[in-house]
Amino acid sequence: MSTPGGLAGEEVRQGRVEERGSGTALALALIIILAAAGYVLATLTAGFAALQRAESAADLAALAAAQVLNDPLAEGDPCQVAREIAQVPMTGCEVTGAMVTIETTDTVVFGAFAGREMVGRARAGPR
Repeated sequence: MSTPGGLAGEEVRQGRVEERGSGTALALALIIILAAAGYVLATLTAGFAALQRAESAADLAALAAAQVLNDPLAEGDPCQVAREIAQVPMTGCEVTGAMVTIETTDTVVFGAFAGREMVGRARAGPR
C-alpha cells in the first residue's frame, strides 16, 4: 500500500508511520557487532595465552638453569637443562657469573596475530 507521502511498504496508522521489518535489521546488526566483538576478544586471548606460555616457560627454565649453576651437587650445563625444561622454543641462554638469563618464544595460533612470535624473558640466580 502506498501512503500519501509516497512511502511504499509502510502503513500509516493513527498518524504514525509503521516500519515493518526494522527489528530484523536491528537484530542482524546486533549479531554482527557481537560476532566481531567475540572475534576481537578471541584474538586478544590467543595472543595473551601465547605470551603467558612463553613467559612461564622462561621463568621455569631460568630457575632450573640457576639451580644447576649454583648448586655444587648439580651436574650438567645450565643452558642444556633449561632447554630440556622449557616446553616452547628457547631462543637465548646467557650465563653471567651466577645469573642465568633465558629467552623463549611461543607462536600465536589464532586470529589476526596468528603466526606471530611472543617472547618471554626471565633471569634467575642468587640474590
